[in-house]
Order: sequence, then structure tokens, then C-alpha cells
Amino acid sequence: MDDVDRFEESKNRALFLRFISRLRNSAKRVADQLGHREREAVYQRALAAEFEALGYTSECEYPVSVVYQTSDGRQITLAHERADIAVRLPSGLIIVEVKRGAQLPALVKEGLEQSRRYASHLSRAGQNVAGVCSIAFNKHKGHPQQSQLQEMWQL
Repeated sequence: MDDVDRFEESKNRALFLRFISRLRNSAKRVADQLGHREREAVYQRALAAEFEALGYTSECEYPVSVVYQTSDGRQITLAHERADIAVRLPSGLIIVEVKRGAQLPALVKEGLEQSRRYASHLSRAGQNVAGVCSIAFNKHKGHPQQSQLQEMWQL
């Protein structure tokens, strides 16, 4: 890896980490405003609106084709899935999975695995994926009016 490649990698990592910081702030804003009783899709749309307000281009329910290559080389589309949110950065897409429920660590882990799977399918289809993340919203046990957030991410 030469200096130009290292610089690009460092720049892309910085863009991704800045996005993660903004994701945390946006998720807190959404949770504070909406509380803990909404459906997952409501949090998803609110986060996408926050991303747009921050100057990012995002798309809810981003299409992900699951393609299989047969032993004779044919490509067959097996399914069409949808990532909760895809955010465009200069370095590629960031796949954001949004979860809501009671078991935060398990939900966030499940969301991260799901976003990794989507990233794999998108990469095979020739799309550049810059990173994946998962955020979960849940009622905070000690404060019934507040939501608890947890996130995981991977560059």
C-alpha cells in the first residue's frame, strides 16, 4: 500500500467516524423527541430525515438483491431484500439497520449481522460499501419517558 492509498483509507475512515458520531447525535435527538413507543419504521424515517438535515443523501428501504451464481456461471436473483437506510458518502454506501425492542445487545448484534450481509450482497453487485452499522431504540428501565440507545458499527 503506497502513501496515496494510505491517505485515501485514512480519509475514508475519518468520514465514516464522523458519520458515526452524527448517527449517535441523531439517534439521541430522535429518541428524545419520539420516546420509546413508536414502531421501528418511524425511527427509521426520523433518522433518515436527520441524515438529510445534516447534508447526507440517504434512502430508506434500500434495495438489496440476493444473487446466486450457479456452477455453469449463470447469475440468478434469489430474493430482493431491503436495508433500512443507505447513506451515501464519497467513499461509498453506509448501511444502517434500525432495531427496536427489549434486548438491546442482541438486537444491535442482529442488526449488525444483517447490515454485513447486505453489504456483502451489494459489494458482489459492484457497489462500494464504506461501512455498516446498527442502532437500537428501547425503553430505558429507570426512566419511563426516555429511550435507551445502543449502536455497533464496522468500517
